[in-house]
Formats: sequence, C-alpha cells, structure tokens
Amino acid sequence: MNDSRPADVAAQRCSEADDLLRQNKPVEALKALDQALEADRDCARAIIGITMIAERLTVTKYSKHFDRLILHCLQSPHGNPEALTNPAGHLLQLKYGLPDSQSRLTNSVRTESGLEGLRKDGLLITYLVTTINRNLTLESFLQSVRTEIWHRFTQGRLSGEWQGLIAALAVQAHNNEYIWDISESEREWLDATAEQLERLEGEITEATATLFLVFAMYRDPWELSKLRQRLRERSADRWSPALRFAVDRTIGKRARQIQLVPSIPRLSAAENPTSGSVRQMYEANPYPRWLHVTPALRQVDASYRLIAQYPHLGPLPKSEGPMQILMPGIGTGRLAVWAAQRYHHVQITAVDLSIQSLAYGKYMAESYGISNIDFRQGDLLTLEGQYERIECIGVLHHLENPEAGFERLVSCLKQGGVIQIMLYAEAARRDIWRLRTRLGLSHTNMSFDEIRRIRARILRDDGDLTAFNGLARRPDFHSTSGFRDLILHVQESTFTINRLRRMIEAADMRFIGFEFASSQVMSMFGESEAEQRYRKAYPDERTLSSLSNWEAIEASHPNLFGNYTFWCQRP
Repeated sequence: MNDSRPADVAAQRCSEADDLLRQNKPVEALKALDQALEADRDCARAIIGITMIAERLTVTKYSKHFDRLILHCLQSPHGNPEALTNPAGHLLQLKYGLPDSQSRLTNSVRTESGLEGLRKDGLLITYLVTTINRNLTLESFLQSVRTEIWHRFTQGRLSGEWQGLIAALAVQAHNNEYIWDISESEREWLDATAEQLERLEGEITEATATLFLVFAMYRDPWELSKLRQRLRERSADRWSPALRFAVDRTIGKRARQIQLVPSIPRLSAAENPTSGSVRQMYEANPYPRWLHVTPALRQVDASYRLIAQYPHLGPLPKSEGPMQILMPGIGTGRLAVWAAQRYHHVQITAVDLSIQSLAYGKYMAESYGISNIDFRQGDLLTLEGQYERIECIGVLHHLENPEAGFERLVSCLKQGGVIQIMLYAEAARRDIWRLRTRLGLSHTNMSFDEIRRIRARILRDDGDLTAFNGLARRPDFHSTSGFRDLILHVQESTFTINRLRRMIEAADMRFIGFEFASSQVMSMFGESEAEQRYRKAYPDERTLSSLSNWEAIEASHPNLFGNYTFWCQRP
C-alpha cells in the first residue's frame, strides 16, 4: 500500500521531469508533469513546467488530453496565460482544422452545429477571456464567427444561450483593444447601435443584454458615456452572468483605474517637446497591454540571480532597509509587479510620463495585493535620488537624446549599483523603417481608426507587403497599443554595439554583460545562438563581457540581436 501524500508524489514526478529536460526529452518530461497533476491538481511546479514545455513544443495533431491539460493550466492561479497564448491558439487551430492562411473561412461556421460546438468549447472560451490572441489564422476564423453571430442577431435568430460565447468574444476585443478589422456594413450597424444604446431606458432585458454584448464584440462600450452612467445606476442582480462579466471587464475595470489617477503623485511636467509627444501617445494607448503575471513560487534576493549569472560582478551596495529599485518608463507596470512578487525586501519606484498607463499599473498591483510599488508620474530626464538598482526596459530609444537619458539614470545610481537597459538594435528595426516608407507613414499621432486600417492593409498584403508578414509573429502586432508602439511610434532611435559601447564609456560605467532569453528563464533548453557564437569565437573569455568582442561578432552576424538587453555597474 502506498501511503505517500499527493504533494510528495507530485514533487517526485516534477523532479523526474527536471531530469528528463536535462536529457532533452520534453515529451517524456511533459508526461511526468501530467502525472504530477494527477496526484495534485494544484501543483504549481507542474503547471509552470507544463507551460514552459508547451511554449517550445511543436504539436502537429490535436489531442483531447492536451486540450484538457492546457485548459487546466490557463484556469489555474499558477498558470501563465500569456506564455500559453501561442500553444493554446495553435491547438485551437488544429482542433477546428484551420489551414495556415488568413482567409476568412466563413463557410466553416455557417451550420448550427458549427456554432454549437464553439459555444460549448471550454478551451476556446477560456482562451478568449484570458489571452490576447496572436494567431492570425484563428483571428480570421474568429472574425468570421463574430460576423455570423452578428448576422444571426440582426435577423432575430440568436437566443440568450449564446451570451457566453458572445461575452467571451467581447472580452477578447477588449483585451486586444478592438484591433480586428470590421466591414463597412458592420461599421454602419455599430454607429446606429451606439445611438440606440445611448438612448437606453428602463431595466436591462435579455434582448438589450444581447444587443450590448454583440456591440461590445466590435467596439469599446466605454465610449458610450450615457450608457456607462445608466449601467452604474442599474442593479446588476438581475443581469445574466455573461452580461455582468462583460460589463465588469470592459467598463468596471476601466472605471476603477480612473479612480486611482488622483492618488498618483506628479514629480515633474514633461517640458521637453519630445517627451510631451511621447506622453500624449501613451495617454491615448497605455502600453504594454498585459492581463496577468504568474505568481512567484517563492521570493528571492534581488541580487541572487544577478550574482549567479555574472560572477565577475563587483561588490554591490549594502542597505539597512529594503533595496531601492527605480523603474523609469514603467508604462502599465508589468515589470514592476513582476519584480515586486519575486524579489524579497525591495521598494520599487515606478515612474512614467503617462498617467493612464500608471493607473493601469497601480490597479493591477492592487489586484495582486502588492503594496511595495510607488507609482509616480514624471519625466526620466528630471529624475533625482539614489538607488541601488535601476531597470529601464525599452525606454531610452524613445528619447530625443538617449545618451543624455542614460547619463541622468547613472547619476541616480549609488556607487556599486547596477542598471539594466534594453535598447533597439538597428538591424532588427530595418524592416519597420522599410514598412513605414512603403506605406508612406508619418510619425505623428494617429487616430484609432487609422491604426486599425494600417494593420488591416498589412494583413491584406495588397501587392508588395509580403516581406513584412513576419511582423505578425511579434506579440505587439496583436493589440492596438502594441501595434502603435511597434510600428507607429512618434519617437525612435536605434543602436549598434558600437554606439552602445561609446554611450557606456562616456558615462564611466562598467559593462557587465548581455542578458539573453535562456538566462532570463533559467531553463534547461540551452544557450542562445549569440552566447554560443561568443564562446566559440573567444573560448578564453568566459565572462562574455567584452563589447569589442561582441562588436566583432555582430559585424559578421548583423541580425544576431533583436534588441540589446544588458547590465552595467557604477564603479
């Protein structure tokens, strides 16, 4: 008789999975983790491991068992829906037999049985409400589903039992910030329906609820100010679960964020004209768009991984209280929330130009029960104070003078303190600049409709845009704020390692090393191509910290870096 506790059995299976991964046997490791979940359905270690493998595993055939496994991970509080977005989307593509094309596939959902299957698909419903879809084939399919639902509704052939699927599509639209294209006939109906919803009187009937949900599949109901007010005045007790959920996600969540705006201190005005333009862009489209942060299994010392990853790091400053971390240009706060969950005994100062982005971040931090982040509105160029650590990801290249921004951050760093920077690599952005030229795009602020039309034009591939289809593989392509940040930013500059080296030397900083995906996740899937090339070319230089060596490698392999993420230390 086996008296082992379920948690012990799960732990043993997880350890077996770790061994199998070291042997490069991900399929066998996945089976071991599946057995761990059979013993303990809430095993966080197993769910995280399954997610890690699913991200990298190539699945060529639909499996009901894998469907249930991915669904369980998506629904688990230990799950990471963003990491599961691509594998779950691909699995749904296989499930519905969708070819790798961007055709609308409208005939595949014309039958009642076709829609019935979608309505009862737990994986599809969960996927729609927990992720931002990144699968273009699935996007086309879901657009055709949306259109079919709209047709049936306008013809009076849609009952209330479809509200669950419609609400899920409405939440997906909210998640991706209504980036999907719409037809002219749909646009005309939406304009008329917006006026109808603004005139809404009386209680919310089933027919009115369905009307609202169908509208919300296409357009943000937040823009209907009179409707927002009336919904706040109505009791939600008699609403259907689907309506309550959709209203909370599309209107209630936004209202709670706006309530937080007065509580965010303002450090300085964005007096620099470039800073002002950037702020206006992010006020209109807070970035990045994120929905979840995976809870940490345990908290660690903020310096532990850094020291392990870079043994040549010099002595770090010591502090009697919490480590003071500055995160300038934090946007919607995702990295701050991630750090606050994982680092022990830290106090984070999160600064950004955009008050709307900060409100989103503060709302999300509070929803995760995090209280050690101080959100503040301000310009990076006017920052003051002394910090042991600064993390500035994807910010400096949006300044008019990135080098001046770097020097300002260095002045805020204690002696021995470290700074993490991410900058655009010139070679990786050339396709973006070519696309802008081909489309005749300007760098000025654009309306939402203009942004959506530009994206739709790229997807239509109207003649000479085939070379840019690879852009759709980037996560930012699939939300309005992401697409704008990726392709239509009002201010951008790029770097080479040569420019990077000159900036670091001018600030009297010591380059510690680049950070690659393999080191970020501390996985067992091997080193990146860049790391392998460095070790092969310079076997005696084991710290990988010579920028001259990296410059030589980049000269031979100009597309090696998508961006530069690196650490420096103040001597």
